[in-house]
Amino acid sequence: MRCKHLNFYVFPILCLIISITAKAFNDSSQTFLLKPTGNYDIGTKELFLTDSTRIETLSKSKTFRRIYVKIWYPTKNRTDNKYDKYLTSYPKEIISDIFASHGLNNQLIDSIVKFNTFSVSELPINGNTEMFPLILFNPGFYFGMVDFYTSFMENLASHGYIVCSINHPYEQPFIEFPNGEKTFLKKKKAQLGYLQLFLANKFQFRKRNTPKKVEIITRNYLHKLSILDKVVRRWTIDTQFFLNYIKNKDSISKQIDVYSQMDLNNIGILGQSLGGAVAGEICLNDSTIKAGVNMDCFQFGKIIDNPLKVPFMLIQSEHYIDWNIGNSVIYRNSESNFFKLTIYKSKHFVFSDAALIPLVKTEDKIKLIGNVDGVQSINTINKYILCFFNQYLKNIKSDLLEKETNNSIIKFEKLK
Repeated sequence: MRCKHLNFYVFPILCLIISITAKAFNDSSQTFLLKPTGNYDIGTKELFLTDSTRIETLSKSKTFRRIYVKIWYPTKNRTDNKYDKYLTSYPKEIISDIFASHGLNNQLIDSIVKFNTFSVSELPINGNTEMFPLILFNPGFYFGMVDFYTSFMENLASHGYIVCSINHPYEQPFIEFPNGEKTFLKKKKAQLGYLQLFLANKFQFRKRNTPKKVEIITRNYLHKLSILDKVVRRWTIDTQFFLNYIKNKDSISKQIDVYSQMDLNNIGILGQSLGGAVAGEICLNDSTIKAGVNMDCFQFGKIIDNPLKVPFMLIQSEHYIDWNIGNSVIYRNSESNFFKLTIYKSKHFVFSDAALIPLVKTEDKIKLIGNVDGVQSINTINKYILCFFNQYLKNIKSDLLEKETNNSIIKFEKLK
């Protein structure tokens, strides 16, 4: 009798719980992103630029090279504005096509795009005379969508940084320009780059039993990955074009009001995957850059023979071990402070919002980010990135950067 009564009450309670859970999940006010830890609200703007000095070589229609820049910036003007939705600039078919092998199907993406960010588009910037350091960001190759790194962009903006994220047409999933024109990833050409990477990983890093052999292998590796090296060089030119553009006060101030509060005396650069290699190259090429961060990429380019002269941090997973070995050679002669953060048991996409996306199957999550706690990983990465840029762009000394750490989760080293 007691069991019957219990079932009588338990069943409707379970139904109520399921109903509330479903409503909470479908409620557009919810977000899976981590709340930014800074004091500023966050605004966003878009900027589309054409480099009239270069012809677009990746398109049959010989137009000029263009880039898309999304800007996150600090503000105190949010009031009652609704937060922007997540990944709304990208068709779900594009996202699912790119990430199908990682478990992000149309149904899951339908759920993800209902969530909010912590940003509001087109808000006025802070509105006083406060100046904010500028950070440039380059996403990864093939999978790289600027909004897929929102958890990093928003956190930096909330702490008083203007972050400009650069998307590169045809080598990243999708861009829609103001005139309605759309560019898509050239998948076949991109996959040739991954084929080169596969072959290089299989045949290059062998018999690395002496430092001299590791250096020889690393140089061969740089030579063999010609397609990815060309991508890094193209993106480096894109980024340099944008840097030159923002230094031209008259041209940019007419297009975006955030320019008036960019501190161009304190510029840093950050990137993930091939975007991380771009960060290193820009630090080498442009003396106005004060500090850079490479998130999980083999350092393509000329740094192997031209040591970095600005503070730099390499943050790496354990996904591409060969990349990590090669980077130990490439960065060894850095002449300024050099830091290395390793996230143990992690994979390449831990440096993206993939670490936070809900409802991904456990096996797919592990494929994406490794056997790690996604929330803990993003918090850790954000903490080290913030302390690094605070120290070198805001002159706020960080004890965290002075303390070497080696535990079951991370290893942090100060090598210079």
